[in-house]
This record gives sequence, C-alpha cells and structure tokens, in this order.
Amino acid sequence: MPPRANSSKKRACSPDEPKPADKPQTRSSKRVKKDVTSTASTSTSLSTTSAPAAKSRTRPKAVNVVEDSAVAPSFHGNFDLYAMSLPFLSSVFAPKRDYAALLKTIRTYQAKPDNTAQIFLPEDTSKSGRFESLAVLDPIQEWPFDLALRSLARKPTLTFTAREMSDNAKFFSGAGAGSPAKGPGVTAAVALAYDQCGIASSKGAFKMRRAWVSADGRDEVFEGVFSVSIIYSSLYRGKCDETACRETFAFWGVRARVGEDGKEIGLGPGTGRRW
Repeated sequence: MPPRANSSKKRACSPDEPKPADKPQTRSSKRVKKDVTSTASTSTSLSTTSAPAAKSRTRPKAVNVVEDSAVAPSFHGNFDLYAMSLPFLSSVFAPKRDYAALLKTIRTYQAKPDNTAQIFLPEDTSKSGRFESLAVLDPIQEWPFDLALRSLARKPTLTFTAREMSDNAKFFSGAGAGSPAKGPGVTAAVALAYDQCGIASSKGAFKMRRAWVSADGRDEVFEGVFSVSIIYSSLYRGKCDETACRETFAFWGVRARVGEDGKEIGLGPGTGRRW
C-alpha cells in the first residue's frame, strides 16, 4: 500500500468552492469546398484501305465542372456529449435511425443546459484538449475530475471495435450494413490534467467521428466512445468506500451552443489548474 500522503499537500480549496463558469469560444469554420476540373477528350478512330476515310471531328472545348463537395468535418472547438444508453434519445433514434429527430431532441436538453459530458478540442493537436463529466466525479471534492485529452491525432479513417461499441453497436452509423462505417475522426489518450493528492494513477481513451451531416452541411451529429480508470491511493481510500473511479460509455455528440455574441458556450481551453 502506498505511504499516506502528507496532509500539507491537500488541495487549497474547500468542497463548496463553486465550479468556474464555462468560457465562450469562437467557432471555427468547418466547410471546405473543392473545385474539380474535368477535361473532355476526343477519341481517334483508325482508317483502313478498304474503308472510306473517317470524317474529321471537331475537338470539343474543355469544360470546367465545379462540384459541391461534402462538408468536411472539423474536430476542434467545444462539443456536448450524450450517452447512447439514455432511453429518451435511443428511442427517438431507433428503429428508423432518424438523425434529424435525434438532433432535435438533443438540442432541447442542450438548451437547459443538460449533457452527459463536455469536451474541448484545440485546433493545434500538439496541445491537450479537455473532458468533463458528472459521471466521472471526484468523491472528495464532489465535482467532476479535470481530465485532459492528450496525444490528439486526427485520422483519415476511424472505426470502432465490437468491444468499444459493446451493447450500443446498433446505434452506430453503418450498423446492419454488413461492414462497419468508416470516416475521418479524432483519437486521444485520457488522463488527469494535473497530478493530484489521493490519486495513484489515471488512464483512458477517447475516439470520435462524424456520423451524420445534413444536406446543407449546417447540422452534424458525431459518435464516439470514452473510457477512463482513476485509481485512488490510501488518502482517498481512507475517506471514501471506493478504490477507483471507472467509467465507459458510447455517445452521440453535437457542437456547443452559440451565444448571442456568436461565440461557443463550453469548456474552452481553460486557464490552468482550478485549485
């Protein structure tokens, strides 16, 4: 058993200290358009001595074809996450797999505001993101653990394993299509943002990709998985009946609400240690 931590290293805040307010962040543009130029070519036929010479053809002019490409997903900014296991969401989505209806229902809870978790993803993947959820609660301070999303990596193709999807596999995009859906996404390692007295270790994983986008590209629904294991040392075990905090869930995600000032309402990058 690890040695008992010195009481002088305890946090300098009380359990009643109010949680800092969410900070608005400017939403980045997430549309990318591509111009594709298509040039028509003329095939040349071969003539033989036994057949009359082929008539010359006028070479057609090159035509520039501009195609509206699908809106490319961006994986930075603030997002609100909702567990797929919530019956008031899964019942709306299934069995028709109605993403528009799902998004409408999520937004009614988002406006309260109410969510399973919130995340912030920086545009620069060399920096850490943030994760916060009442499902991952510090039993002593009685507020959510401040978790960091580290080693962020944007993937051109991201899939989920059967173990990651678990009982929620039927709610993921591509379910029942014979093969798992593939698309760009983001991955990260999960750990406590700062060293903390009473915590022996922490580790976890985060994966997210876009599941659906509306025809006009204005609305999106994301999907992903999250897991974390926070092991307590003797300091915490002596004050609560638990030895660890372990949480795993699959989720749907939407971009954060936008305030009247045009800025996102969410966790933001944070201003450093909050205690």
